[in-house]
Amino acid sequence: MNEGQLNISHTSIAKNNFEYTTTHYKKIRSENGYSLLELHPEGSFRNQIRFHMHELKSPVVGDFKYNPDIDPIGRLALHDFKLIFIQLVTGEKLEFEIPHVSEFKRLVAPVKQEDTDEA
Repeated sequence: MNEGQLNISHTSIAKNNFEYTTTHYKKIRSENGYSLLELHPEGSFRNQIRFHMHELKSPVVGDFKYNPDIDPIGRLALHDFKLIFIQLVTGEKLEFEIPHVSEFKRLVAPVKQEDTDEA
């Protein structure tokens, strides 16, 4: 999985209502069978990222619904790295960035090979 977008029809609570949602994704790094992705959902459906990643056959690590057997960090591996929104009263654009979670980085860290040569 490198870069792309996924368009999926998503049903709302009303059974005959369908809305299309899009999630853009970009692979940052892959290692040890895991990938660190940057995801940009268009829309705000509950569990949209989890559902879209499941549809791509790449469920989120620690997702009890779509990937219940793989939980190496003891939590859902989703993290808001950057939030941007407009403050309703002032109209000011607000941006907040939080560094990547260290547990996520460890999952995709290169495996260190120990020196097995004896002197």
